[in-house]
Amino acid sequence: MGGRLFDSLFIYENYPSTSENYQNKLNINFKEGIEKLDYPLAAIAYEANNKLNFKIKFAGELFNNETIDQILSIIENLLEQIASDPYKKVKDLNYLSLLQQEQIIYGWNETDKEYSSDKTIHELFEEQVERVPDNIAVMYGDIELTYRELNERANQLANYLREAGEIAPDTLIGLCLDRNEYMLIAILTVLKSGGAYVPMDASYPDERIKYILEDAGTKVVLTNKLYQQKLEDLSANIAGAKICVLAIDDVNVQKQLIAQSIVSPSIKAPSTNLAYVIYTSGTTGNPKGVMIEHRAYVATIDCVKDLYFSKEQKIRTYSTTNYVFDIFGLEYGLPLLSGGIISIGSNEFSSLDCAEFDFVQMTPSLCDLKLDYLTNTTDSRLIIGGESLSSSLLNRILNKSINVINAYGPTETTIWSTSKLYSHKESAHPLFVSLGKPFNNEKLYVLDSQLTPLPIGAIGELYIGGVGLARGYLNRPDLTAEKFITNPFQTTEEKSQNENVRLYKTGDLVRWLSDGDLEYIGRNDFQVKIRGYRIELEEVEAALLSYDGIKQSIVIAKEHNNTEGSVINKYLVGYYVSKDKLDEDNILNYLHSELPDYMVPSILVHLEELPLTVNGKLDRKALPDPEFTSEDSYIAPRNENEKMACKIWAETLGLDKEKVGIKDDFFRLGGDSILAIRLVNKLNKEFSSKIKVRDVFELKTIFKLVKVTKSNIGHEPELYVPFSLIEKGVQEA
Repeated sequence: MGGRLFDSLFIYENYPSTSENYQNKLNINFKEGIEKLDYPLAAIAYEANNKLNFKIKFAGELFNNETIDQILSIIENLLEQIASDPYKKVKDLNYLSLLQQEQIIYGWNETDKEYSSDKTIHELFEEQVERVPDNIAVMYGDIELTYRELNERANQLANYLREAGEIAPDTLIGLCLDRNEYMLIAILTVLKSGGAYVPMDASYPDERIKYILEDAGTKVVLTNKLYQQKLEDLSANIAGAKICVLAIDDVNVQKQLIAQSIVSPSIKAPSTNLAYVIYTSGTTGNPKGVMIEHRAYVATIDCVKDLYFSKEQKIRTYSTTNYVFDIFGLEYGLPLLSGGIISIGSNEFSSLDCAEFDFVQMTPSLCDLKLDYLTNTTDSRLIIGGESLSSSLLNRILNKSINVINAYGPTETTIWSTSKLYSHKESAHPLFVSLGKPFNNEKLYVLDSQLTPLPIGAIGELYIGGVGLARGYLNRPDLTAEKFITNPFQTTEEKSQNENVRLYKTGDLVRWLSDGDLEYIGRNDFQVKIRGYRIELEEVEAALLSYDGIKQSIVIAKEHNNTEGSVINKYLVGYYVSKDKLDEDNILNYLHSELPDYMVPSILVHLEELPLTVNGKLDRKALPDPEFTSEDSYIAPRNENEKMACKIWAETLGLDKEKVGIKDDFFRLGGDSILAIRLVNKLNKEFSSKIKVRDVFELKTIFKLVKVTKSNIGHEPELYVPFSLIEKGVQEA
């Protein structure tokens, strides 16, 4: 049977009254009545004795008395406003009483706390250099750098850059680096030289890297020798650009750096200078640069330290996040600004000893994949964010005696803006997951389309204010003005100190809970999160539409589910309208040249026309489900090994095992880097082989992979080697 057509009911009883008295003609005595409701909530209004009466009937197992009292209070407040001014516009009605406004708008936003507001990132790092110069700061494989060594190498490179050319405040310097110690040296170098860094992934399509270089107007790019020629070629194609591409791991460059001073450049930069610009997916077909200042970053780091770590604790972490993802900032900031250690690792591990680290940060997708490979987890912390955390995954984590920090925040508000700690020591595990409360010095507002504050339980858009807000979007004043609005709730004191001036319009739908926590509901636009990456579907649609022969395009996010109905992963489907079906391999290859891998649809669907509703709008619900497998191309397994491999592929991808053929491309069936790791773990466990993730990316089919499996049968599965690099193209968080 289907679900209810509606969950709530409003009844207005306005039966006509009569002046004639029938009292003596008919006498009715009410004895007893039983009423059964088939819906959870009924609001009933009726007139009696020249009064409007209002009552609520509700399912007690779904609503508590506090919630119902809250609803009645809101109704009473609205009716009083209407009675006092019948001509008042609906948009001018206030849902909250003055007392409720004071609590929700101001009381729950009393988050002000002292932080290092006048200091920059590199100044705080240098304080740790003075404090613990000989402590290990960075570990990568067999390489260890102390605070003194890391500082001196960054100083030498910063002095070299300043000699080569003047670096003014907010000068943007590109980074295109592999995950190793040079990544952190380069970040500190840029900050010490007075500039701001712009991280780029070397696996990005050439056109995307070229666009970022041109949009950022960078004059210098720090990179590895491996990518120097590629970047020089791209730079040469940017009109009027003169970009110095410096391979900082080049032997000749290293010889020149040795001659540089190990003393930090004598630059006094205010904390309002830019620290970095992170490019995220954009709706115009190109990414947009989010500008983050030092003070916003420092406020975030100080807050997390204050909430979850002891004052003098030297924080240690194992870093798996790609440095182009803004949450990587937490993975180097917490250790390096506390005297701790950042161990640069990868997400391709088969065992991770959590006793060595104070926290590990993961997206829910990666955590779901790697949770069983975490050891010695008692009282360890997992910071989970970047996607919505399900209650089932949360409870799995808690069952391993791990404390969970569920974190939320868009790039535009600097890494995270809210958090909720779930302790495994709590007697009852949560039924749903909360986003928690605002960070120190951040403000949260749940508003309707008219910017009217909403009461507890009502769904609205989340607006964020406070010190964590980005300066705006690079070279996009129009978009900055649209997304960063004037704060109508700024207090008199805040106005006098020029604080909490703006709000960021997140596009996230949330609601207040009675304890001041937030619950995440979804999005009010077509932005999605896949494996922690924020994707504007309009950007993917624009790239698809630019392919020759395509007249219209629509991209949606869908989910793979396992046999129990649980979500395995999310993936993109690209629908295109053209006269005839096009060569879809060519289309996908074209999209890979235009977009990062995580933004390329897993599958394409040809349509003769887009389905429309009766009023002429796109009917997204009528878009057909994609067919990942085809009877025409299906080749059945020929032996037991191939049958088992097909079964494992089907389980990994959430497909029918009878439809997975030995020559089907893993990635054309909906696979991605996270699922590739899961696949490798299962294959190696089943066949006692040593397949690597790069084998899946290179071989792609069961037909080819089973040959590798056979050659390795009898070997023990390869165990995790600490800090080994993950192969290029498989390092998404």
